Amino acid sequence: MDNKRRVLWYSIINYYSNVIRGEQLNVGLLVNVPDKGEFYVNFLSENNSKLKSIVINKHDRLVYKSGLSYLKYLFDSINNNDLSFSVSPVSPDFISIVKSFELPTGFNLSNPKYAKVSSVESFIEQLNNTYIGENFLNEEYGSNSMIVKRKAASIIQGRKKLEKIVKSNIRIKPIKNLSKTYTIDFGYLLKNNVNLIHATPDKLSTAYDWLERMNFITDNFDNSDHIILLYDSNSESNHDGTLKHMIEYLESKDERVSSRNIFSDEGKELFVNDLKKIEEFAGSIEELEKIIA
Repeated sequence: MDNKRRVLWYSIINYYSNVIRGEQLNVGLLVNVPDKGEFYVNFLSENNSKLKSIVINKHDRLVYKSGLSYLKYLFDSINNNDLSFSVSPVSPDFISIVKSFELPTGFNLSNPKYAKVSSVESFIEQLNNTYIGENFLNEEYGSNSMIVKRKAASIIQGRKKLEKIVKSNIRIKPIKNLSKTYTIDFGYLLKNNVNLIHATPDKLSTAYDWLERMNFITDNFDNSDHIILLYDSNSESNHDGTLKHMIEYLESKDERVSSRNIFSDEGKELFVNDLKKIEEFAGSIEELEKIIA
């Protein structure tokens, strides 16, 4: 979220359920920002209503779900620097190389297109709405645990001063001598410390993996003074208090951790107060990027 115009490449992920019939739908988006060494990818899940016209039976749904699982594995592996995939998002040919891989049956990447934009996040949202469809995306934000993150992004983006201070989707390396990296929703620099803002999952099915990841990060990432966890107390993951117990565990083991229920008036006010302090005292995104490079 800085004002520098960024060069990026993007591709639409298509799906053919039946090559003979030639029926095709846009089911995802892949965006690469080479100078930041980052990529963004999303997909429609097998139960999304957009797929009803071509995924018409249980077999079709299983084929799509299986292909989707492999694509998620592929991009997670690339994001975690898995050397078995010889591709890096710092390359301007990143999408072309991924496109050359043997992708699951029915899935295809469109030829990469070039763009130069001042706001990567806004451009991605525009692409998603244009090629995937806002209504279909709204279905996904619940199933893919994006509701809290989108709420946080909306609050942050409403404060213009933060455009040059808070960076989205930062990658941190908890253990310096290991190549393993983790993506955190937002980060900012304060007194040479990389402070973190991260959303909790909406679905219980992903909550335990999230807890394991955050437990590892809090145990090993020392270059941080404050870790803010954002949540929705009415989410499925907190139906029986599970998510709240997870948050309380992280807060009890690490004094740097604090939580904000940004779907309540009180929690949102606390988060806004956090952002006001960040506006006043935090360093620039450029300084942050030097630290995490």
